[in-house]
Amino acid sequence: MTASHGLVTASHGPLFTKPRRRFIRLWAALALLNLGVGILLALQPDRWTDLDSIMRWGHAWLVDGTNVYGAPDTFVDYPPHAIALLSPLGVLPFAVAFPLWAIANLVFVFLAPYFAARFFQPHAPFRMILLPILMFASWWGAHTLVQFSLLALVLSMAALMWADRSAAVSGVSLGLALMKPQVALPVFLWALFTRRWKIATIAIGVVAGGVALFCVRARANPMEVAGRYVAIRALYHTGDAILTGTSEIRPLVHLVVADLSRVDGIAGALALGLLAGICIAGFQEGRSYRRLLYAAPPLAACWSLLTFYHLSYGFVVLLPALMLLVFNDAEHTPLRRGVFWLLQIGMMLDAPGIARRAGFSLPHADRILILLIFSGLVALAWREAAPPEMRTETLPDTRA
Repeated sequence: MTASHGLVTASHGPLFTKPRRRFIRLWAALALLNLGVGILLALQPDRWTDLDSIMRWGHAWLVDGTNVYGAPDTFVDYPPHAIALLSPLGVLPFAVAFPLWAIANLVFVFLAPYFAARFFQPHAPFRMILLPILMFASWWGAHTLVQFSLLALVLSMAALMWADRSAAVSGVSLGLALMKPQVALPVFLWALFTRRWKIATIAIGVVAGGVALFCVRARANPMEVAGRYVAIRALYHTGDAILTGTSEIRPLVHLVVADLSRVDGIAGALALGLLAGICIAGFQEGRSYRRLLYAAPPLAACWSLLTFYHLSYGFVVLLPALMLLVFNDAEHTPLRRGVFWLLQIGMMLDAPGIARRAGFSLPHADRILILLIFSGLVALAWREAAPPEMRTETLPDTRA
């Protein structure tokens, strides 16, 4: 077996087995640089909006018993069980909550990829999984330290890691992760595709319990809370949308369709069509292979980015795709390596931001990037499902 800069050239197995120390040092330096930038950005007051909102909503609910969905001038875009889960932050002074949450997110940056790596490689030596952990820590989205996507990601990856050890722990972790449904939904779909009904049921129960707790404390009607939450989401993300994610496919539809109602309809149909395809593939694959899937979380994570509101920090949802490409036992084809480096480099660079600073605009760069990654993963899944005699690009076995 030979290696170049730590990249294994054998025809099958993980891309990285025994990376050279200088290769690890390089990625460690890039990760530290990225997180250093994140710390500097976290000190800017305009980055505190989400944390401040969660603290206000949590304090109003936990301390005052207020139904934060009830006020007509309040637009709470987190679900009720998320408010209940995150409400302890609201009783802290901001001067305490801010550094505490930033430090917690620094831990999450490394904990999430560790859990994901242990899902794909439960018994691998730490040196083997260290490199992809550092690669994830160099992602642009990983350095946003005062948001809540990393918490949802850690809980989602914990659900994967514990799935074969304890369904109860896995289900509770997944239920808590659904505080940000757009981050946890790919793992929930994975649980369904692999027939882990107990995990999925427990996760739903945790969500239902959180909603019930919110409604009891706020003395609110669950149906009214749900209706108001759906109305807020519709206001933000449909029609003349107030919020548009950097990877949503909807603005691409709007390029060719002017009528906003038709844009919503077409974008919704595309989202449902992609989800249906992922579900068909996922349930078929899940019948025979209950653990390592392309359909979910990897393809479902791309679908989430194309369908729901995400900013750059939400791209961390692609962590399972990174680990799949690194640790899959399939062949080291040019396609696999190409998708891997497209994902890694694309996640390290904020292309729209770089373009703005250079004086021009790339408004759809992230959408195109996610579509390319999605297409590459589909091609890999299709190729690896094909009979051996139909496969191409097979590399010679260079192992002794």
